[in-house]
Amino acid sequence: MSKLQPLNRAWAAGVFDARVSIPTVGLLVQFQGTDEFLIKRFGDVIGVGKVWNIGKVGKTVRDVWRWETQSFRDSHKALLFVIPLLSAMKRKQATELIAKIERNEHWKKANPTGGILAKSSEPTAPSADGEGH
Repeated sequence: MSKLQPLNRAWAAGVFDARVSIPTVGLLVQFQGTDEFLIKRFGDVIGVGKVWNIGKVGKTVRDVWRWETQSFRDSHKALLFVIPLLSAMKRKQATELIAKIERNEHWKKANPTGGILAKSSEPTAPSADGEGH
């Protein structure tokens, strides 16, 4: 992750908790809105995924911006980055999505040693020096 300072991480977790919907179908994570600065900063702090302008949507006056993960790996990393700081409900949803990602055949092929859930009962945060990913 690009910005491991504790306050940036806590900020990103708060945005994630409030704005990101955990998918029940699919494994990629995203959120969108008209606040370009918020979306871009979130993408910078999370350090994975893509930020892009999707233009005007429906009756919006301002352009809509989206942050989204582009791969199972990015979804996995983003979730591990914020999960220790999420509310109980969102942490449960994130843990379930991590489990779905780690059960995916493409994930298993790319990660033959297994994922975080194979090594422990609950995902843990990377250390401040970036270890754990």
